[in-house]
Amino acid sequence: MSRGKHYYGYELEKVANCIRPVRAIDYMWAYTCSCQTTDHEEVSNLEPVLEEAAGLPSRSEWCIHIQAGKDILEQLDAEKGMNAETVFIQLENEGLQDHIYHCALNIECSIFRLSGGHDTTLIGVVLPSEQFRAQQYGVLMMKNNKMSCLACKKPCQHVKLISDLKENRHDVSHEIQQVLDSFFEVSDFTCSTGNALYQCLSWEKIPFFRNEAFTRKMRTGFCGLVTVDHGSEFYSLFPNLSTCPGCGAVLDTVVVSKKVPVFLCHSIEYSTVSKQVCSNCGAVHAYDGQEELVLNMRSYLMGHDVLRSYLHNFCRGKRPLYTFFKVWKDDLDDRGVPSDELTYHKFIHAWYAFVELLDIDINREFSCSECEATLGGQPTTVVCDGTSLSFRRDLLIDEAPPTHADCVLPRLSTHRDRVYVTHKEVRVLVQNFCSPAKKLGDSDFFLLKDLTKKHYPALNTFLIEIQDGSTVCPAPYRKFLIDAVSNYPVCAILLPIPEVEQLLDDMFSGINLRKYPSKWSSLHQHIPILFELFCSDHSLLPLNEKLTALVMDMWKIASQTFEATGLQHKCSEILSESSRAFFPMLEKLHCRGKFAADATNTRPVRCQKRFPGHPSLLPGIFTIFCEHGVCYGFQVMETCESPNVPFTIFSTRFKKAPSVVVYDFACSLQAYCLNRDPVFFRETRFVVDRFHWRNHNACPSAYNLAKYPSLSSLNSQMNEQANSGLKRIKDQLSYMSEKHFMDHCKLFLFKKNIDAKKSC
Repeated sequence: MSRGKHYYGYELEKVANCIRPVRAIDYMWAYTCSCQTTDHEEVSNLEPVLEEAAGLPSRSEWCIHIQAGKDILEQLDAEKGMNAETVFIQLENEGLQDHIYHCALNIECSIFRLSGGHDTTLIGVVLPSEQFRAQQYGVLMMKNNKMSCLACKKPCQHVKLISDLKENRHDVSHEIQQVLDSFFEVSDFTCSTGNALYQCLSWEKIPFFRNEAFTRKMRTGFCGLVTVDHGSEFYSLFPNLSTCPGCGAVLDTVVVSKKVPVFLCHSIEYSTVSKQVCSNCGAVHAYDGQEELVLNMRSYLMGHDVLRSYLHNFCRGKRPLYTFFKVWKDDLDDRGVPSDELTYHKFIHAWYAFVELLDIDINREFSCSECEATLGGQPTTVVCDGTSLSFRRDLLIDEAPPTHADCVLPRLSTHRDRVYVTHKEVRVLVQNFCSPAKKLGDSDFFLLKDLTKKHYPALNTFLIEIQDGSTVCPAPYRKFLIDAVSNYPVCAILLPIPEVEQLLDDMFSGINLRKYPSKWSSLHQHIPILFELFCSDHSLLPLNEKLTALVMDMWKIASQTFEATGLQHKCSEILSESSRAFFPMLEKLHCRGKFAADATNTRPVRCQKRFPGHPSLLPGIFTIFCEHGVCYGFQVMETCESPNVPFTIFSTRFKKAPSVVVYDFACSLQAYCLNRDPVFFRETRFVVDRFHWRNHNACPSAYNLAKYPSLSSLNSQMNEQANSGLKRIKDQLSYMSEKHFMDHCKLFLFKKNIDAKKSC
């Protein structure tokens, strides 16, 4: 099943190829399957006669359909006396097409639980593909006695089928009857920390990760760990120190304090809490509570069971601190436990103290083991975005603004220098020429030819070459021309890296890349716009003279964008970390620097990211993730989200710019970077994630992440998914102080990173 598309079967294809290396001729089958779209597209468009076998999918890269189907096809070939050599020769002589085997995956109608146990609320439905051409897979939920399908989001065959089976359950098997009975049965029921009263006296670090000893204590509970005073109704708690940590003297003086409440998940107990005084140095040692799983808040004790329960709610759910507290009190009332002494202020101060005492290695979890092999451990592929999670502007802690060097770095090139077609009139005419709906008139087409002949001769000869007598561009060339004349940097299409330069050299020298699977695959990865053009028209390879001139002009512009000496943006400066930035494994290396482009009022680009701000809250935070789903840190944004935020992070914390930057406004970010420090971002590919690409109507397809096979497995929504989790805690963090806000963001992303590493 391919996510986003619904296939009723997979197409397994075997192609006979002739390999003609220097010394011998060999024949072989090349297997592809439509479930592997990249390989399927590449192999299907290869020449029958190859110069090398390198680059073809190997056995280790085959999907399960090829692995299973290969044995079946080999048996069929053996029965018919066929092999790759005989088939190739026959095809070559008779002009037949390759043998393609279609295998439809027909699944019988089935109904099954999606959440186990008696309280089943979701069921899955799979319809037979030969009877239902609509959505084959469905997920049904019952809410308020109304059944709905989460997959279809509208009345569908899945709901109709289950509704019919509800009335005629005798028509199905006993197992399905049980699932339906369970499904319908369930649906029928349907602060100031300076207050001495709240001062935390515990000092030992509290383990974040559970172990056997901790689990045993949690199972036993406070009441099982402490002995009740003889003849009384409360417990007695004493410090467990034998010697003074300060002077080493024996501690023998114990002072008993007054009775304090102990707030637990399901009860409220009472206990006397003692402290020890050193007779030698006079130091006072308070009771910690680690052994009995309680937190000493001077005037009360808070159970670890309550605090850890909210810890799990905080990291997983959408329950704010106050809501959790009210539910906890209601539960105590249901148990007949008087809870007048339990106040929200007591709970919130205990929670803040608990967070500070958690024993977690922040730095270790905000790094990725997969990325440690790269330069300085920094990620090479970065997914970044901002989210509206923030706190009150008036609670900002005053900070000295960063001091920049006096030198202002010049602009190396302008936007006009980086695009191929600089005349808007030519660009509009070409776009109309490529749009059948607009039907460019004869006079406009003659104007287009005159303008291109005068300003863009290579484009003019290419247009004349592909014109088939009409004023509408032939379909195979439309996407290529629209991208080539777009008002965006040519280096987005032809990134000046060694791989692209080698591919262009091969094509300019007359090599047919379709005969070299490795080169053909490299073209797909690095210049997808040309790959799609050659797939549409195989006759363009080897590269003809007219297309060669056009691509050469574009490559010249792309290369000139970066023909400058390295900018000295690493000016001497006393580096200081902001309290509102948290990148433990990406330390600040140098200052951002001043750029001439910062002082100019440039015309805004077509794609913009502007949202109305909150009157009293900051805009939000900006997060950085690596390709493996690990968050490397975040930055509080004091102004609205703009390309300056990721640019500053990359230019000050990365030794080398990332190879790939995934951002929902990557087009604007690349323009911003090229206006300031193009040399640093010379080898950086800027792409827009799959979800937001549909909003970029004017951007060339080079910004579309889905065009690059090496990024096909990248979850470009990891940042959006993490941000959706951050928004769940927005209610409780929005009005915290800056310190508590930062601590809670760190804790939440710390737990997210642990989960991400486990899933890898």
